Amino acid sequence: MSQVLSDGSQSRPWHAQSQWSQCSQEQLADADGGRRTLAGNVVVGSIGRSCSFASMMARASRQPPASWACDAELRGPWRSVTRPSGRHRMRDSIVDRRTWLEERRAAVQAAYDAEASTYADDPYPVEVQHRFVARLLDTCPPGGIVLDAPCGTGLYFPLVAASGRSVVGIDQSAGMLEQARARSIAVSLQHVGLQELAFDREFDAVMTVDAMENVFPEDWPVVLGNLHRALRPGGHLYLTVEETGEAAIADAFAALSARGLPAVRGEVIEGDVAGYHFYPGREQVFGWLEAEGLRIAEEETEALDGWAYWHLLLRSR
Repeated sequence: MSQVLSDGSQSRPWHAQSQWSQCSQEQLADADGGRRTLAGNVVVGSIGRSCSFASMMARASRQPPASWACDAELRGPWRSVTRPSGRHRMRDSIVDRRTWLEERRAAVQAAYDAEASTYADDPYPVEVQHRFVARLLDTCPPGGIVLDAPCGTGLYFPLVAASGRSVVGIDQSAGMLEQARARSIAVSLQHVGLQELAFDREFDAVMTVDAMENVFPEDWPVVLGNLHRALRPGGHLYLTVEETGEAAIADAFAALSARGLPAVRGEVIEGDVAGYHFYPGREQVFGWLEAEGLRIAEEETEALDGWAYWHLLLRSR
């Protein structure tokens, strides 16, 4: 939510304070380190689906899924390489980055929990979001069911209900879910994060609005896969992505690097970012969408004061 700053100006909401451009595969590899498969290969920049904060550390010892088998070819946005097992030693940075990301995710959850009770008191402009939600609902059959993930305080629940559709909400913030529950609109609310979604072809439409900025680059493919899998055949996904200027991105990365933090370009933890923001450039997003088999049915760039929203209505290829 927006806040009044010391100079009297109004800040952008957390999800409107991103500073990002495209992150290269080499940067991800340098920050994330490598992970050996049982065959002695190394997957660079590939962290599997997380089941809980604690499980992020445990994943380092697991064999990656077969789809990540190392054959020295590009697999979507991730790079696989092969190295002699006897000569490879995992760098300490893999533990450092995962620990840091675990802390960042916990910080995001705590920030939203703390602000939940007053989050809706100072709303930010959502006119384009409302229009895209309406467009998404138009793709649903009468009486269809929509997943709002994450739902926050349930801002878009009334739009779904007014269209004659049902809505299910999920969020990793218990505080936000409490506010959403008070609306008495959703048929179900679940305390779960985007990384842990396990729905399988249960929804006619899915919306993920003002949320992907809190998702780590390692988890973008996981989250896209979870959202896509939740859709029934022919369903649509509405997704927002934030963008900002290169100078702000460079400054944020330089500051994090100077502190010795295992960040990649595009990650921001200072300011009104709820503990963590990450935004990929469009080419990176295109790569992730292509790898997941999603195509853009409709898009719009909403230019604001020094930043922008990229609104995407997606469906299966």
